[in-house]
Amino acid sequence: MKVSVICTVLNEADSMESLLTSLLSQTKPADEIVIVDGGSQDGTADIVDCFMRASTPVHLSVAAVANIARGRNIAIELANHDIIASIVGGCTADRHWLQNLVEPFEGDGNIDVVGGFWLAETKSAFEECLAELIYPQIETLDEAEFLPSGRSIAFRRECWEAVGGYPEWLYTGEDSLFDLTLRDAGCKFVFAEDAVVYWRPRTTWRGLFQQYYLYAKGAAEANIVSRTIFKAYGANVLGHILHVVKSLILRKRIRCLCYAFLSLAVILAAKLAGLVAGKLQRSAEQPG
Repeated sequence: MKVSVICTVLNEADSMESLLTSLLSQTKPADEIVIVDGGSQDGTADIVDCFMRASTPVHLSVAAVANIARGRNIAIELANHDIIASIVGGCTADRHWLQNLVEPFEGDGNIDVVGGFWLAETKSAFEECLAELIYPQIETLDEAEFLPSGRSIAFRRECWEAVGGYPEWLYTGEDSLFDLTLRDAGCKFVFAEDAVVYWRPRTTWRGLFQQYYLYAKGAAEANIVSRTIFKAYGANVLGHILHVVKSLILRKRIRCLCYAFLSLAVILAAKLAGLVAGKLQRSAEQPG
């Protein structure tokens, strides 16, 4: 079964080499790797070009000012194969990622979408706390409700075509709306917990605020707030938070506990601001 791996990037020079190296070291090699650069100014495209000149199956398209949804659609349009696997800039893939992500398709011709998983790659106590607090946990996931992220998902091209591709009018939250549209279209989802990519949490309070502001704004613009904000990743958000706080208290990790409460305050403020901005944007775009 031939597979096209797609990836959108923007100013990922610091992580581009590790991402491509991980994709080229897979136990199931990708038949092609299609990178769409949204107009990087830091030499990202030059790094990709070096891999292309080394006779790898890497291909690059530069689409200046393209958002993530547009970049993914361009990549899929350029891809040659019927199974599309998606990852994003800033990630690295476990060497069994693609094999585990594609395996369900080979065993069942009725499967349309395979959702992979992601784990934190942390470098500080702050990042460790964020990872524990905001990353999905296998043991609390409801697989029936889990919405795969664009950083670890595979799907059949025909499904992408059937729903009109990723929603290019959304700046963020495009993968959640895409997933929900696929579900509403009757596509069959399965979860592959061993199809893992590694992704680094935000490193600053400002970055954390911006992340959740954009998530909430996108959800409000797409009118999918209740399906993504309050039950993120198919898990009960409040239950997960209480579990993490209780665990930190029992382990006497006071520093992380302080980070957790501050992070929750920042996330709450960001979500409220994002929801207001998204609803205003949605109202402004509605006719009459």
